[in-house]
Parts: sequence; structure tokens; C-alpha cells
Amino acid sequence: MKNIELLNLLDMRELFAIYKKSIDSFVNIKIGFDEKIYILLSEHIPERIDGRFVNTIANSNYSAIILDVDWYENKVTGHTFVNLGKHKMNFHMIQSIGENILLLGARCKYNRENGPERNAVIVDLKGNVINEFCFGDGKVKWEANREICDCYAINIDEQDNLWYYYYTEFELVKTDLCKEKAYNPQVKGAAGFLITSDTRNVIFDGGYGKHDEFVTATFNGDALKDYEPIQLLHNGKNIKNKFYSFMQSKAVFIDVNCRLFVKWFISLGSI
Repeated sequence: MKNIELLNLLDMRELFAIYKKSIDSFVNIKIGFDEKIYILLSEHIPERIDGRFVNTIANSNYSAIILDVDWYENKVTGHTFVNLGKHKMNFHMIQSIGENILLLGARCKYNRENGPERNAVIVDLKGNVINEFCFGDGKVKWEANREICDCYAINIDEQDNLWYYYYTEFELVKTDLCKEKAYNPQVKGAAGFLITSDTRNVIFDGGYGKHDEFVTATFNGDALKDYEPIQLLHNGKNIKNKFYSFMQSKAVFIDVNCRLFVKWFISLGSI
């Protein structure tokens, strides 16, 4: 068992109360490319069918709480509230894009009359719409030569290599968009993973039915070895994880008590 101590916490209920928002307005949380954390809020929680979000018309007010983070100290240092405006699309993903914000609904319907839905919008920090478009269509930059039914998780390492994990083989693949190397992580149905900064370890969630658990393995040539379950701790007590987000080697965790923790996984050997 690998114990990982999370040192600092942010009470999300207290944070939401500052901006007069209910914790029930929480939609998603992502670590931005600018290394800030973006919390997406909506008046209406996006509808799900068979466990998946759908882009039904919501006409909901969206907002975000942006967290400043000191990743060296693994703590939140500040927060800002942004009103993102009213939108018809059921957005359920948020990401920074330059100095603006991208909102995205991953499911996209096609209408013969009007073409594909505009499932993406770029807004500025005042909620003004800069652009609306269909995300995912356009020129192919690169294509994997594999039978991929669904890409369950994707990430990049700090050397800008792309990593992806796909169904049905459940292989973890590293690529520089020229050549690939595949590993067997021995985890089925994981929704996310990260590569530590020293590129020696990978951390996966536990897979089907175990997304609140985590496991780590060590890269050894063309294989993974030394599998260990991970236990998240705060003040020596076990944390029951409810939600997480990974970007490169950085992570944000939210436990069942709505406490938020951040962690930069530089090296598992230095924890």
C-alpha cells in the first residue's frame, strides 16, 4: 500500500457560500493549461442518459470559480468568481484557452437542416461570447493506427508526449505523434491517469466500479511492474475520494465531505 498524505484542504461548501452558490450547482472541475483550477457551476445540472451527459437545451446560467494554486506547496492560494453567461447547450466541461474559457458539451447531434450542433463556446472572463463552433470536426492532425472503440482517458507528460488509454484493449499508449509504445496497466475501465514528473510511475483510478480508488505502477522498460494500491490520507486519516481531475502530473481530489485537495506528483519516491 502506498500512502499519500494530502496536506492542505479547501472546504468547497464554504467556498460556494462566499459566492452565494449551492454545492448542488457543481458540474465539473478541471486543471487548466495555465495550472489554475476551474470549477464549472450551472443552474441546471446537465442531463444524463445511460450515464452519459447529453446536450439537451438547458438555457442555463453558467459560472466558474477559478482557483489559484501553489503547486510546490500543494495548496490553494486564492479564488475568483466569473459569470459565464446564459447558454442553451448543456455544457459539462471547462478548460482555459489563452486568457479565455472554453465550455464544451461532449455529445454532438447532427441535424440535416442545420448541420452539427455547436457544442463548444469560447467566452471571455466577463461572459462575452467570442466564438461558437462544433468541437471535434475539421482537419485531422494525427491518427492512431489502432482499433479504438472509445478513448477512456488521455493526458500528456511534462515532455509533451501524448498518452491515451482505450477500449477495448485497455492498453496505455505513449506517443510523440510519430511512434508509439504500449503498456498493459492491468486496469480495466479507468476514467483517468497521470504520469509522475520523473516519468517513473503511472497512477490510475481503480477502473470499473472502483473510480474512487487508485493504483500505481512503475515503468520498467517495455512493461509495468510493482503494482500498489494507493491510500489518500489527511492528518493520517483515510480520505474517501468522490471526484478527481488530472492534468500532466498534477491532481485535484474532492472527497465525500466536499473537501478539496491538490497534489503535484513529482515523484512517488519522494512522498
